[in-house]
Amino acid sequence: MLDRVELRNLNDVLEVLPTLPPEPFSTRDLASLLGCNMLVAQRTADCLRVIKIVEPAGKRSRTPLHPRSPEAARPT
Repeated sequence: MLDRVELRNLNDVLEVLPTLPPEPFSTRDLASLLGCNMLVAQRTADCLRVIKIVEPAGKRSRTPLHPRSPEAARPT
């Protein structure tokens, strides 16, 4: 471990994330955005869903899609 970051609220989480796409995105898109593998992106998407930054939005073929939730809209 190199550093520790405390995330106490939704805004703290949004500050450490890169800007999420405005349209529904796939886990593969998230992996590309974060520069991580699919397993980490899937776990990240699950965490983002639990804390209501993204919400389920159906599927494109078999790929789950994740749009930002309205509460997590960050000014650009």
